[in-house]
Amino acid sequence: MQRTAKKYFENYAHPDVQDWYRPFAELLFDDCVVVPIRNESQSFESTLNSLKLAASGRRVLAILVVNSSVDSGEHISLDNLNLILNLAGRSAIQQPVSHVKSGDLDICILNRSISPFFLPLKTGVGLARKMGGDLAAWIAHRGKIRSPWIYSTDADVQLPDDYFSGVQDLDAQSIVFPFTHEPTSDDIHAKLATKIYDLFLHYYPAGLKFSKSPYAFPTIGSCLAFRWDTYIKVRGFPVLEAGEDFYFLNKASKLGKVAEARTKPIRLSGRLSDRVPFGTGPSIRKNILSLKSGREIEFYDPEIFWVLKSLLASLEVFSKNRKIAHWRELLLQDERRGLWTLRVCEEMGLPEALESLAMRNAKATVLHQAIHIWFDGFRTLKFIHRIRDLYLPSIPWFEAIKSAPFETTALLNTRLVPKSQRGGRDLAQ
Repeated sequence: MQRTAKKYFENYAHPDVQDWYRPFAELLFDDCVVVPIRNESQSFESTLNSLKLAASGRRVLAILVVNSSVDSGEHISLDNLNLILNLAGRSAIQQPVSHVKSGDLDICILNRSISPFFLPLKTGVGLARKMGGDLAAWIAHRGKIRSPWIYSTDADVQLPDDYFSGVQDLDAQSIVFPFTHEPTSDDIHAKLATKIYDLFLHYYPAGLKFSKSPYAFPTIGSCLAFRWDTYIKVRGFPVLEAGEDFYFLNKASKLGKVAEARTKPIRLSGRLSDRVPFGTGPSIRKNILSLKSGREIEFYDPEIFWVLKSLLASLEVFSKNRKIAHWRELLLQDERRGLWTLRVCEEMGLPEALESLAMRNAKATVLHQAIHIWFDGFRTLKFIHRIRDLYLPSIPWFEAIKSAPFETTALLNTRLVPKSQRGGRDLAQ
């Protein structure tokens, strides 16, 4: 591990990470959480209070990456600087890194809201998470964090009081927390749009679980924890404006189990922010527009997960007998869906990949693992999208839920209003 860590910090980590570490070199923490913040001074006050409650009795380091970019606009930088001022005083406004105490929390402020420390264009939350993650991993690598976990969340969440205590004994490389989105408006369209978005985020991994995919977990950056050595092995968060959580967890899951935390849900804000090009804010906004215009909000047709289930079963058989012709025959036993599956697999280059992997992996168990590393969470999503685009278009969310051969926790205690109320379906509060 020492060699891997040395390589990461020399070649891939932020070059200033050792300078940021100096204020914390003599301190010892129980846990560490990373929080990117941009234009969120109002929402973060509530998040901070929940974090303090969760940290009660523990010494927790909260790394706040307060960031903006050169094109963010003056109002965003002013909001960020106001947050820093309130947390750490006027002197911290001009400092790249500050350390303040607040209850059981040690707060590290990485100030990326002043020149020359603005984030580069087209980096955004991915770089902010990576900067905080790099510092957390360096501190852990130096033996200054008792827990092996680095926690990742956001500045507009309510953390449960068992946030830190509910993961300590989990045997996994990464952790996803249970979650629920809460509307930030009393407007009926906003409330329903938020609930449907939350429902989809439970629907998709539930479909993957039904299909027996090893990538059946949500990928939400505010609901993650991961071992610091896992973080280093996958070279940290990718520097993206959005989707950094999906790609990070897709890589981390190949190193070991992704477990679900045994905690109360993290309560996520359903606010209509424009911090990222896709994700919560844009998706809820799109849902609201659909509801107001009478357009249906659609989910994947649940039949897609039957298609994926058949494919994954055929791949398991192939890992044992290594016969590509037999693999094709297995797929084509389903006269309708089998042909769709084979065509999309050929388009993606799966047959060639299977033959190559079979030549390089002698044991069936190793080959099975290698196949799933190739056909990972990203290729699974790509496969689903091609089946959707070519054969099984998305259907109204209400119909998808009703006909799905699986359940999600978000579907429990659901009350449905008459179908005649197009665009006005409701869920129980």
